[in-house]
Amino acid sequence: MDDSLAERIQYLLDRKGVTPYIASKKSGVSEATFSRLLSQKNAKPNSYTLNRLSEYFNISEQWILTGKTKVKKTWKPILPVSRNKYQL
Repeated sequence: MDDSLAERIQYLLDRKGVTPYIASKKSGVSEATFSRLLSQKNAKPNSYTLNRLSEYFNISEQWILTGKTKVKKTWKPILPVSRNKYQL
């Protein structure tokens, strides 16, 4: 998704089915901040706001800022649980 911050926030609001008012009450981000982020072309959230939005919408801070998320490739070795059973 290569769109603006405002479009990404609006997408998250729509996806969750809430208004900025409801999201502000539940996330701890003020209505004024939502309004600024949704209306100002070059608005950027501060670290507190970014963290609260990330937690509330359950999405990475990087996605909120850029629309892109780095995927971390992690490797977990398979460890034996018993002689015949294995668990990730």
